[in-house]
Amino acid sequence: MKIIFTKPFNNRYYNLVKKLNISNIYKSNMELIIKSDFIYIRYKNKHSSIFFIDFNSKKMNYRCNLANIKNELIAKSVGIKNKYFPKIIDATAGLGNDSFILSYLGCKVIMIERNPIIYLLLRNALDRTYSNTTTLGWTKKRLRLIYQSSFEIFKKIKKKPDVIYLDPMFPINNKKKSKSKKEIELLKKIVGEDKDADTLLKYAISLASTRVVVKRPLYASPLNNIKTSSFIKTGNYRFDIYFNRKK
Repeated sequence: MKIIFTKPFNNRYYNLVKKLNISNIYKSNMELIIKSDFIYIRYKNKHSSIFFIDFNSKKMNYRCNLANIKNELIAKSVGIKNKYFPKIIDATAGLGNDSFILSYLGCKVIMIERNPIIYLLLRNALDRTYSNTTTLGWTKKRLRLIYQSSFEIFKKIKKKPDVIYLDPMFPINNKKKSKSKKEIELLKKIVGEDKDADTLLKYAISLASTRVVVKRPLYASPLNNIKTSSFIKTGNYRFDIYFNRKK
């Protein structure tokens, strides 16, 4: 992947890119553009659209303005009630939208992302929320990002989270051909398949103190075919819930 730094030069992002070793890992027809305060991806055809993560977008602002524990099904799935806001690990952060909403609603969320490009885009998106007076206060207090494999985090974690949230890449629907959103298609090209998601679920179930929540498309069976304790269905997907009833 070709990496282009523009002026004014951001030393922090330069050192981060060097540490992540992105240019040597990914060989593709995409370019990573790094400005002083903005990072995005585009195909080498400079007339193509760009891809970036933006927690300050109009779409996200609109969702936040409407969000509450009654109308956000993800809030119900993780168990937010009254003044109870569980501590959550999002073990497959991806684009970070669900983590952002959960932290907006009051939960402390740790996002874990193992893909260096997605991590870099998430890092930049978070940095931009810090320069926004509307999101600065609560994002710094309640939303954290870690670059590592969730398996490694799970092995050394000392204090169990209340909830572990998983949103692995959706499997291909062989029965129905439908166009995915552009950002999801690009995400698939960068990340590939989450082939170890079944194993990750087993780790998560053994670690979470109250529950594990898995986001799945309606056409797919439960992850690893493990029977769910409950589920919450919405338009095109559902939240599979695995309660930890151990005392």
